[in-house]
Amino acid sequence: MPRGVPVEPVATGRKHTRSRGLIEPAQPPPRRPYRPLPPQLARWFWLLLVLPIGYGLWLRLGAWWNTHTLTADEATVLGASSWATHGLGLQTAPPGWLWLQGVLVDLGGTDERVLHAPSLLADLAATALLVILAARLLPLAGAFTVLMLAAANQFLVLASATAGQYSFEVLGTVVLIGTAVAVRHTEDRRAMAGWWGLGAVSLLVSQAAVITVPALALALLIEMVLRSQWVRVAGFAIWSLIFWAALALDWLVALRPSAADSALRDAWQRLGAFPPNGGTTTAWTSQLVGHFASNPLDAAVAVAVLLAAVLGAVRLLIRRPFDGLLVLAPLAAAALTTTIGTYPLWERAALWVVPSVLLLLGAAVDGARTAADSPDWVADAAEEAPAPWRHPTRVGAAAVAIVLLVSGMGYRVLTSASAVAATRAALPPVHLLLDGVSTQLKSGDVVLADTAAAAFTRIYWRRTGSPKLRGVVSLRPADATCQAHPAEPLFANATRVWLLVAGSQPYEVTGLPEALRTYGTVDTAVHPGRGAVAYLLHPGPPTSTDPLPAAHSCLTAG
Repeated sequence: MPRGVPVEPVATGRKHTRSRGLIEPAQPPPRRPYRPLPPQLARWFWLLLVLPIGYGLWLRLGAWWNTHTLTADEATVLGASSWATHGLGLQTAPPGWLWLQGVLVDLGGTDERVLHAPSLLADLAATALLVILAARLLPLAGAFTVLMLAAANQFLVLASATAGQYSFEVLGTVVLIGTAVAVRHTEDRRAMAGWWGLGAVSLLVSQAAVITVPALALALLIEMVLRSQWVRVAGFAIWSLIFWAALALDWLVALRPSAADSALRDAWQRLGAFPPNGGTTTAWTSQLVGHFASNPLDAAVAVAVLLAAVLGAVRLLIRRPFDGLLVLAPLAAAALTTTIGTYPLWERAALWVVPSVLLLLGAAVDGARTAADSPDWVADAAEEAPAPWRHPTRVGAAAVAIVLLVSGMGYRVLTSASAVAATRAALPPVHLLLDGVSTQLKSGDVVLADTAAAAFTRIYWRRTGSPKLRGVVSLRPADATCQAHPAEPLFANATRVWLLVAGSQPYEVTGLPEALRTYGTVDTAVHPGRGAVAYLLHPGPPTSTDPLPAAHSCLTAG
């Protein structure tokens, strides 16, 4: 309507302004950011970001620099015979990651910092991208919460100083969720192709991608169907062939041996990662959820953190339902696969789900942005920041979330440094053990090792001229397949016999020396610290004729 034309006021519900006796429609008010910060407070906030960023970097760089030995699990995986081998025992790894670590072993030898460098870089990238994703989905306080919890999580820190695929799996989850969010906000069909291609590539370094990609694809498909976007559905299905072809190849090369390993599944079941043979029970579910909250979520009070996650899921789904589905999809898929006994939601094997939970905890504190929210975090100086009491529901939910998180995770955040240091200090002094044995070897000596110590020798005794093992012995309770003394061939023509043990089980302190005394005199030759010992057997007349107690383990060739 032209300016200056007098009209009668109409009850339209819209505000009007009066100028010189004329009524004119007011311009719509400018859209304000969701709970913006005044410029003065924003400047201090950017300084506050230095605290969690600096804390996280200090934890990670310190753990990486001060780790001077591998764990038995790392040595087991790195000692795999080929890039397509998933490792031994409970240790499995994707082929691309094994190939990368094999190259590093060939180039950098056994320098732990070189072997841990890929995990450190993957963790730093995952944390940075997770915070960027949180800043897109969540308001300021929520993104800050995600940053703080990710920086201080001791299990993420420990994974960054480990020769394992776990940091890569966390990175894969963050990238796949973030790109899935981008796919649903664009009409470009090339984005679909790129996302499926990214999922195919992620199979090389992340076993969890086998679960994550289909879960996120289902969430994307649900939205397309609900919006009747049938052309996009058809294109989405066609481009998915990229991933399914890569998954079929991964199955033939690497996944099939692990899937056929019943001993692997039984071991996870004994730990509690899979339901008992009778099926899921309330006790098992409660134990699994509580353990997951403690490790890898790093919660001191599991119930408090789980309640905060539920609150965050509700607030996220209310304001951004389809993005909320993408965040929840990996967590739901992980719960399903552990329930059916396919992939364990247990400790480091479940680290890949942590980004989803951290996003939920951030949403619990400050809800989620909507399409109408400005991405700016600083209010226009001309605008008045909305008073918090105008949104009592949001303030109440935020207060509840903060109380839950402080009570459930506050202590762990403050003590992450000591927890990480204690974990690294508990590693057995393997270098002192192997070096001590190497300097005392004589002609005619035979070296044996238990399973864990043998894994260390495959890595640290790789060089030409290093001692060689004659055999690996396993220690386990006597049964029909483990006789009292079936290891005599390993001692044949030996002047002395060394047995290396890396562990701290009771049978290694009591049962093993007793077993060896039936072959001669036994000394504890090298004992540099807890969890590392070398026994030296001088073959001869038995010094003990007592039968092994049933509670002790027998000695058998492995």
